[in-house]
Amino acid sequence: MRAMSARMRALEATSGTPSHASNHASTSSTSLSAGLQRIMNRPLSPDYIGPTSAEFGITARQNRADDSDGDNPESTAASSPVAVSDVEAMTSDPLGCLGKEEALRLVTVYEDNVGLMYPCIDLESVRTYVIDFYKDGDRSGPTSPDMTDKDWFFARDVEVLKILLATALLAESHGRSERAALLADSVEDRFAARLKVPEVDMKELLILTLLSIFHSYRDDEVISWRVIGLAVRGSMQLGLHRQETWLRTGGVFPGELQWTWASRLFWCIYVLDRKWSFGTGLPFALQDSDMDTNLPEPGAATPYLTCMITYSRLSTKIWGLVMGWRSRPRAATSEYCSYLDFQVQQWIQSIPSELRFEPSSQHESTPQTDRMTMLQVLLALQANQLRILVYRQNLLSSESIETNVPGASVAVETAKSTVHMLAYFSEVSDIYFQRPEPFNYFLISALAALFLAVLHAPSRFSQVCRPEFYAAVDMVRRSSTRAHTSRRLQKIIRSLKLIRLNLDAKSPRSRQKHRLRRGQNPTQIPRLGQEETTPLSLTTPCDSPHPQGHHHLFGLPTPQPSALLGPISSSLTATPTDQNSCEDLTSFFEMAGGLYFDPRTDDGLATEGFLPHGGQSDGIDAFQAEDEALTRVMAGLI
Repeated sequence: MRAMSARMRALEATSGTPSHASNHASTSSTSLSAGLQRIMNRPLSPDYIGPTSAEFGITARQNRADDSDGDNPESTAASSPVAVSDVEAMTSDPLGCLGKEEALRLVTVYEDNVGLMYPCIDLESVRTYVIDFYKDGDRSGPTSPDMTDKDWFFARDVEVLKILLATALLAESHGRSERAALLADSVEDRFAARLKVPEVDMKELLILTLLSIFHSYRDDEVISWRVIGLAVRGSMQLGLHRQETWLRTGGVFPGELQWTWASRLFWCIYVLDRKWSFGTGLPFALQDSDMDTNLPEPGAATPYLTCMITYSRLSTKIWGLVMGWRSRPRAATSEYCSYLDFQVQQWIQSIPSELRFEPSSQHESTPQTDRMTMLQVLLALQANQLRILVYRQNLLSSESIETNVPGASVAVETAKSTVHMLAYFSEVSDIYFQRPEPFNYFLISALAALFLAVLHAPSRFSQVCRPEFYAAVDMVRRSSTRAHTSRRLQKIIRSLKLIRLNLDAKSPRSRQKHRLRRGQNPTQIPRLGQEETTPLSLTTPCDSPHPQGHHHLFGLPTPQPSALLGPISSSLTATPTDQNSCEDLTSFFEMAGGLYFDPRTDDGLATEGFLPHGGQSDGIDAFQAEDEALTRVMAGLI
């Protein structure tokens, strides 16, 4: 009997094993699916939207359930050709599935996309580690079940490699990569336990910084802001914001090499903290008042980062201007704007000559010159962005424009300069269309500034802004042939559609759609510097308002030669959704720009069917009814 009972227990145990294994596999599969969907899906809008955020004035007007930017969340993870079996294989060995050659290639991709701007990691050491990692075919890494606390510090070299490669994969795929999602998810799952430990070290700060950059390529700046906030608090816990910490030997910095890379990492954290705060409209985690003023900086070894450190300090002052605009007297605000504008000009002059954008001195395109050109353009765009922020409040109403026409004109001309710069860059280099993510922020911001100017002062700005506006829309259209239009632009379109325009059924837009259905082309998008001959143009020209003392930045005059933009036909490969988005944006621009309510609109337009009787007053009523909402939408994009 005992033998039989033992046999029965053995059979029961044997028969129960497959069920247990199946349950475990099911749980693992569910966890994998959840992690993949979490990273692959488009991020939701946060509950609070700050005034410098791209989503300011948008979220309150739409349901959270609809906050998907037109993407199908159930299908995003299936949009890549990676099969389910490959996903399961990558789960057990995500790095092994890549291979040494692919891993080394992705390190170079990371260097071109991220490392040039944020040199927070020694990429030569990473390459050496990749070779050692794959050399013997042992891809288990230095992690083991009996790992000690000290081992954990070294084990995270694997985690650093994973998130670095995940960021490269995401940059290549324009934000959509199952491989990247799996690599990042494995790092975040493992790293979550580390947050329960009170101690912190430099490698932890590095992983947090890399995770922050990774999520920015997912277009989720809120997560980036939260993660870099953890890195900021960890760096303050180590005392990196105090000079005395950097004067000590040993401890945090065992040697000179560790000291050098720790300094670069700390300043990358500082710059990214400012960057994500401006993107989300949420406060900085590290205030300048909490830092010693004489902290060591990387210096000439990292010229771009050094420029961005001084840029970030200046942006802190502009943040205070934007947040406190309404609380200051108008005269005092105007003087402070002039002072900050002067400081921006001084910052431009401080940029080293090798990083200063000079279109007339561009050389033949090579990988090295392309890298340098990208840094030059980014710094020039950063300067333009600060000037737009300084003067953007002058664009928020017709009254503010009339009160300070020179200030509003500076914002408009600077936005036009941004468009010219990107148009030129897209002609001399393929980088813009290969890696649009770092540049889209500036392009959309310029679009918003032009839109606000035309909305509130059509008679002054509609003609002078139209070529640049259409050039910017065309760049968005062409860049979207390789990837989804940025989330920022999608939210512009969604918000504009939510503004109910009670126009007659025979409005110009409906007639345009009718003509499109008949295969006709109602408008021709002008190139830069090319006279517009479309019926949508206004017949009476407006003089470009150039305030006294205003100079075109970085040698780019207005207007640019028409050769700056390629054929519009190149946009025909864009997706229908992107085409409709650009069409909607241009339609709203024409409405705001005076097609409906500019008293000087050519009467011939009405006779051709473009302007129905009563359309003018309907257009005025519609835009005035939603003017504040539209202004908030566009102001939040600058």
